[in-house]
Amino acid sequence: MFNIHFLPYWGVIVAIGLCYSRLQLGVGRMRVPAWAVLGAICSLAALAFGPERGGIDWQGLGWLIILAMTAVLYRFVPYEGPRKRWIKEGAFLLLLVISYQLLCNTLPGFGEAVVFADVILGHSVFGSSLKLHFNQAMVGLILFGVLVTPIRSWKELKTALWYARYAPILLMAVYAIGVMQWLSEDFKFNQYVAWYWLANLFFVCIAEEAFFRVLIQRRLEGYIGGKGNETIYLAAVITAVIYTITHYNPAIPIPEMPLVFLSGLVFGYVYAATRRIELSILCHLFYNGITMMVFVYP
Repeated sequence: MFNIHFLPYWGVIVAIGLCYSRLQLGVGRMRVPAWAVLGAICSLAALAFGPERGGIDWQGLGWLIILAMTAVLYRFVPYEGPRKRWIKEGAFLLLLVISYQLLCNTLPGFGEAVVFADVILGHSVFGSSLKLHFNQAMVGLILFGVLVTPIRSWKELKTALWYARYAPILLMAVYAIGVMQWLSEDFKFNQYVAWYWLANLFFVCIAEEAFFRVLIQRRLEGYIGGKGNETIYLAAVITAVIYTITHYNPAIPIPEMPLVFLSGLVFGYVYAATRRIELSILCHLFYNGITMMVFVYP
C-alpha cells in the first residue's frame, strides 16, 4: 500500500501541517506561505502521474487553480462599497459550487488512488475498499489554508476544549448501543482500519468541516445578522440541515438520516461554541471512524 503514486497525498498531509507554521517562501517581497508552495508542488506531481495513477490532468489542475484563486479573492476582498460586496458574494457562490463539485467527484480531470480493494474486514461478507481522491485532498488544504486561522497557543486550545467539553458526551450517547455491539465482535485494529482513519482525517473530515463550518455556517451567520447566541446557533441548525441533505444517499435507509442530522448538529455546535474548526474536525473523525467500525467492520 506504500506506493510512489501516493506521494502527492503524503505531501498534502505535510502541507496541512504547515498551515500551523508562519513559514513563508519566496524571493524578496514576493513571498507565499510554505503550505501553498508545497500544495503547488503536490499538484504538479499529481499531474505528472496522471488520472490513471490517482493523479490529475491539465483540466483537473485548472479546476484547482480556479478554486485557489476564488478562495483568496473571497478571503481578502473587503465588504466596503457595493462593488466589492458583489465581488465577494460572487466569489463566495463560485467557491461554494466548485468546492462542492470537487468534494462530490463530479468535475472531470481527476483520478483515484486505490489503497486497498475488496478486503474482508471482521465478519462482513462484503469486501471493503478505500480510494483516495486528490481533488478532495486539495479542497481541504486550500479551504483550510486560506480561510482558517489555526490555533496558535495553548491558551486558545484550552479555551476551545472547555467550550467543547460536552461534544464527546453527545457523540458517545449517539453510539452507545452500536459500540457495545462492536466490542462484542472481537474487533482487531489492523492496517486497513489505520489507513481508513488516516485518510478520513486528512481527505474527508478536514475538507468537509472547512466547507460546512468555515464556508457555509460562518457565512450564514452574516446573512442572518445579529451578534447574539441565537444567530450563531441558528446558523448551526441550518447548516446541519444542509449537511443532511447533501449526505443523502439512496443506499442509506431514511430512518438513519436523523442520525446524520444529529451528527451535523454536534459538529456545528462545537464550531459555534469554540469558533475552532480543529475540534469539529476531531468530532467528525470520531463519528466517521466509529461508524465504520460499528456498521462496516462487523
